Amino acid sequence: MLDHWPLLAARLLTLTYLLVLTGTSAVDKVFDRAGNLGYLQGFFAKTFLKNVVGLLLTLVTLEFWAAALALAAGLVQLLATQERTFACIGATLTGVTMLSLFTGQQLAKDYTGGTTIVPHLAVSLAALLLCA
Repeated sequence: MLDHWPLLAARLLTLTYLLVLTGTSAVDKVFDRAGNLGYLQGFFAKTFLKNVVGLLLTLVTLEFWAAALALAAGLVQLLATQERTFACIGATLTGVTMLSLFTGQQLAKDYTGGTTIVPHLAVSLAALLLCA
């Protein structure tokens, strides 16, 4: 195990980064739902999504929670047994969540905002590669 500590460290760091990202976002979406909803209603006001913003917020909230829970389980599993099943699931769910956000940015024609999501997607892809 000590011969592979850089690989283990890389796995732990990427998973922890993604857990912070998804966990804080998940909590924020629940505890400041009204603020998030108001922001997103304005954001999507001129798109065909304007009437389903509440549903989309709920879906994204569930995506963040699913990813965060899988990542937390993945960290525990990795530390306890060196298995990476939940880590891979968490990285995949994070990637799906980032693609959901990116799609929303593109549909709202916020192309500059969409570029801020790409680094998070890249880290989720790196974490997924480290699961192999």
